[in-house]
Amino acid sequence: MKALIIILVSALFFSHASSQEIPNGTLESWESLGGWFENPTNWQTMNNQIQTSTTKETNSCEGEFAMKVSPLVSIETVMGSAFIEFSIQSIPSSLSFCVKTNIAEEEFFTDTCRVIISFWNGEVAFYTEEWINTASIEEWTEISIPLNQIEPLMDGCKVEVQASYPGEGLGSGSIDTWISVDDLTFEEINSVEEYKKSDLTIYPNPNSTGEVSISSSVPMSEVIIFDLLGNEVFRHNVAFSNSVKLNVELTTGVYLLRVDESARKLIIE
Repeated sequence: MKALIIILVSALFFSHASSQEIPNGTLESWESLGGWFENPTNWQTMNNQIQTSTTKETNSCEGEFAMKVSPLVSIETVMGSAFIEFSIQSIPSSLSFCVKTNIAEEEFFTDTCRVIISFWNGEVAFYTEEWINTASIEEWTEISIPLNQIEPLMDGCKVEVQASYPGEGLGSGSIDTWISVDDLTFEEINSVEEYKKSDLTIYPNPNSTGEVSISSSVPMSEVIIFDLLGNEVFRHNVAFSNSVKLNVELTTGVYLLRVDESARKLIIE
């Protein structure tokens, strides 16, 4: 069996404690679409009354059912996917799941399957981890995707399962590729400490001048700004003052401004 690849996109943030579950992460609940096919409850799929890319599998890892995702076959093959979105109060230490795959090897490419987890604030994805598989897994195998602690301004989580090559438009990968998943669960978070949050104010925000004023109810020691990929783009040490004025040169976009254990979204116009 070829080696499994785990791609980790690191971020340097913090989280606080709260139990969290993936709704219908065990894939035991299914509902009829009104045609021949069923959908896993709470999950969004490409299924309709005529075609399906997500099916119920009775040869499960745990319980009665698992979920099998395959490419959608129409005029040409389209990558199949199923995803679930739900609210989140904390970032767990890892996402674990059981998986089986069949990966087609064509003349010019080897197909792929993926499980992707992302954490959101509103409509902005601040943090993503991804498991990519390029080798068939014949027996149920447990996989764990490590997750980093992130400041708890995240309010949403998305877990997506993809089958076949994620190309543009039609003709994406092989119809012989599929991925089955079961028992998607979060492990407990890395820390149970509640961080003391300050009353933090950023002005102006949105910002178009590059001059950012920050005030806090507790003395500040450090200001760090991250882009949406988790890259540090600015750092400034503060001599334990309750206010500071900074000149930042950043391109237009959304950033995460962290002051010690508190964080806010910073918009540069």
